Amino acid sequence: MPQDLGFSDNQRLHQKMGAFFAKTKKASFRTRCGEGANLAGRRISEDSKKAKEEDAEIHWADETNININTNYQKTYAPKGNTPIAKIPAKKQSFSLVSSLTNQGKMRYMVYKGGMNIPLFMKFLKRLSKDTNKKIFLILDNLKVHHGKKVQSWAKKNEGKITLFFPPAVFSPRKS
Repeated sequence: MPQDLGFSDNQRLHQKMGAFFAKTKKASFRTRCGEGANLAGRRISEDSKKAKEEDAEIHWADETNININTNYQKTYAPKGNTPIAKIPAKKQSFSLVSSLTNQGKMRYMVYKGGMNIPLFMKFLKRLSKDTNKKIFLILDNLKVHHGKKVQSWAKKNEGKITLFFPPAVFSPRKS
């Protein structure tokens, strides 16, 4: 039968295994992320200066899914009657791609299904169509954003839009 070990017994067992107890060292987020966070910060700062020089707007873009399915947890009915919750039989969801500027200007497009290259290019064309300023679009590293068609379109339209991909930064919360 297993025996409960006291704190000191547990500590001796860990020491025999080569482990030891020590106070946790506190470190700031910037220290934990290392040079990646500093690099990302410098890069964004440089891009902001470049945007001012070129009189461009900086847009931050991302995609998400909106699920509008009804979820009933509890329902009520008069005593003796079974509660009946009427819910739609068909599940519904929509996807959304949007961009937001530091000034609060938002542009978005709603679509069904997942993001693909033709949809993303449609969003880029709409985004760059009705503005008189150049757009600096900061994206995450979704595979679609790096597609050959997207990159060639962006190269042809360098005067209207420039795509930026911040470097991936180590996240201590995800590791």
